[in-house]
Amino acid sequence: MKKLLLIAFAFFATPAMADDTIGLKYEAYWAGLNVGEASGHFTDTPDSYNYNVRLDAMGLVRSFTNYWSESTITGKKLDGKYLPEVYDTHWQTKKQGIQRVVVTYSEGGNKVEEVATPPENRGKRPLVDIKDKKNTVDPISAGFSARDKIKAIAAAGVFPQSFKVPIFDSRRVFEMNITVLGYENKKIDGKKLRLLHVNINRTIIAGFNAKELAKAKQEDPNMDIYIGEDMIPVFATAKAPIGTATVTLVSRCSGTDCKL
Repeated sequence: MKKLLLIAFAFFATPAMADDTIGLKYEAYWAGLNVGEASGHFTDTPDSYNYNVRLDAMGLVRSFTNYWSESTITGKKLDGKYLPEVYDTHWQTKKQGIQRVVVTYSEGGNKVEEVATPPENRGKRPLVDIKDKKNTVDPISAGFSARDKIKAIAAAGVFPQSFKVPIFDSRRVFEMNITVLGYENKKIDGKKLRLLHVNINRTIIAGFNAKELAKAKQEDPNMDIYIGEDMIPVFATAKAPIGTATVTLVSRCSGTDCKL
């Protein structure tokens, strides 16, 4: 669920101009309670990108889990494609302490390697085979790449259309399944808006442990994003075993002195 939120957060990053930085902060709510925050800074040049995203559990969820994560991706852009080079992610939970994994990409994505600190307990975390990681991308690059495809589909105006993005999130491999369903009229904060409806779910490939597989059978995460005409999402809902969460933008900034 956390990784799907990380992917979805990339959709909320408005397109940056060359050599520009933008910052965004979102809040997630479940049953009326603030359960999480996501903030990020995204810097683009004509041929490279550097994105940083932080997720924090809030309220009762934080008191139970003490969860936070911070992820940074650096990469290059080539012919409209996002090509990750180094994905550095670390997170904390109350039970496990801080875990860090650095993923490197080489040989045009044919070689994907990760180093975990401390080393993974393979009794609890299955090893992902090299072939399953081949040509995958990190969750943040996946979100931006998918957003560009959604923009092209919207411009063509033919719905529904679906596509997949293979992702290695530093521990697990899955396909992000994206369906662009078309425009719908939605009433948001008393205003009637024409929004583009996009659905996201996943197909499990490798690296999931027994507990995660059991949760996925119960109800795998499913997310709906509603995007405005300027390709900026208005809101999102995420369904999981605990219920439905909503994600709302609370602040944004731009420029080299961008602070949230």
